Amino acid sequence: MDFLPKPISAEQIYSCLALHLGVEFERARGASEETVWGSWAGPPVRIPGDLYAQLTTAAELHSTTALKRCQQQLRLLGPDGQRLGQHIRHLMRSYDMEGILRLIEAAALPSRGTGQSDHAFATAEEPAS
Repeated sequence: MDFLPKPISAEQIYSCLALHLGVEFERARGASEETVWGSWAGPPVRIPGDLYAQLTTAAELHSTTALKRCQQQLRLLGPDGQRLGQHIRHLMRSYDMEGILRLIEAAALPSRGTGQSDHAFATAEEPAS
């Protein structure tokens, strides 16, 4: 019996089925599922720093409940936040928490604070002349 560790990729399943059942699969041409959902195309999504921390902590602790709560907050950030939430949801289906962490690092740009204007923080940190 073959052991398939999480996260399980579709390619691993197809290989096992082909090996044990002697079947061949017709594969569609184009990007693989992992390439589409495991990577981020486009500019980073600016999200509040506390949400960024919640996302990374939830993925590190393998907490799907906390990730679902974070997805609700991402939806409120507009189309880019919604798209990031969709990527996370897809990776959650295969319980790919490492993939979620990589995605967050690549796609999310934490802003300081809890959604307040970054300008207020930038002026407060400027060195005195």
